[in-house]
Amino acid sequence: MSSFVHDDHIDVVCSALAVNCCQFGCFIQNSPRIPCASENHDWMTKLRENLPSKRLRNLVIPGTHDSASVTISKWSLFAAVGLCQNITVGEQLRRGARYIDIRIGSGVADSILMEDVKVVHGILTGGKFVDILEEVDLFLCDNPGEFVVMEVVLENKRQLTPEQRIKVLKLINSTFGDRMVTKDDDDSWFNLKYVTLGELAEKNKNILVLLHERICGFCHEEITFGMSGTHCVLLSVVSWFVFTFISISNILFTTKHQFVTLCVTKDADRVTREFNCHKNENYMRNKWHNTMDPQQILSSNEEFLETYCKHRGKLLNSQFVMTPAFGGVENVPGLLFGMKSLRPVSLARKV
Repeated sequence: MSSFVHDDHIDVVCSALAVNCCQFGCFIQNSPRIPCASENHDWMTKLRENLPSKRLRNLVIPGTHDSASVTISKWSLFAAVGLCQNITVGEQLRRGARYIDIRIGSGVADSILMEDVKVVHGILTGGKFVDILEEVDLFLCDNPGEFVVMEVVLENKRQLTPEQRIKVLKLINSTFGDRMVTKDDDDSWFNLKYVTLGELAEKNKNILVLLHERICGFCHEEITFGMSGTHCVLLSVVSWFVFTFISISNILFTTKHQFVTLCVTKDADRVTREFNCHKNENYMRNKWHNTMDPQQILSSNEEFLETYCKHRGKLLNSQFVMTPAFGGVENVPGLLFGMKSLRPVSLARKV
């Protein structure tokens, strides 16, 4: 107990140093500060062996928010609050997490390269997306009886080029292949109301990839991909406008250099069929409980579950997001002198 108290003291002091040093994450300890199992890599496999008829929707599935943010440099400005996790995605999975939240964006403006698709959190840039996929793939290869829900979100202000987006979709599909839940699976046996751990193992499925709609609305060559569903026809014209958009109902005319792209609504499931990636809102309802108050986050979670517990066709994703904030001016002295902490894990421990 004495070491636990001492640890708390060091924690707030380091957080105060981080405030004084422009929130550089190098002033925050790297080791996990919340007691948790160091090895829990096969808990679903063990559960299935004893309860094969257990439905997926009846499980309480551990997950992490901004799962890959550990790849952000600790020397980045504001990294102290941007580093939501302090262990790798692979380690999170080995410790038992089965929902991971991967935020991506372009590390270089207007790039068409896959290597420039990076983990991002707001203005902060982390490691390569391809490296995160390799971590997840390695875990699933070593633990084929586990089932992971991976949500991929494109950050608002870190847009990918059309070339990068198509490469992201192709890379996800080629990395996980037949282990992904497909459109055909969804049309036949994969129903969140009823699917069991035994069925997932029998079908050799161990990952469900969900995409935020921001990642999918784009034109590439002669095809437009989009969760709302679109189709493009390439028309030859002579135009020297840099960019012109004329929106008429559901038709979008785009002139760029010497061609016009005509996009019209067509097939809502195209991305799902071709890349086995699904629209997140079709499978999951997300709730972020943004607060610094532990009691408020618990009561908000209870209200969320009571409100949507009857929606049996979707997973309920209740994210205990404790967002660091200065609050009023009166809190500044406490933060500067180590009496309070902005460190996310410190706030989480209070829960």
